[in-house]
Amino acid sequence: MNIANPLAGPYVRTRYFVTATTEHGCTLTDSIDIVVDNGYVFEVPNAFVPGNGFSDNGHHSGY
Repeated sequence: MNIANPLAGPYVRTRYFVTATTEHGCTLTDSIDIVVDNGYVFEVPNAFVPGNGFSDNGHHSGY
């Protein structure tokens, strides 16, 4: 593949490799480890109260 701006969204720790090749055939390979922190909690309320100024705009919390 030849992707200038690749995007990734792994759910677990993942190692990505990239190999570059020059016009003269020289290659170089490197890697990066992506460590996923599953400790993040995202809370979505199970009830909405119209007109309270909070749930009307879709504000949610996470830590």
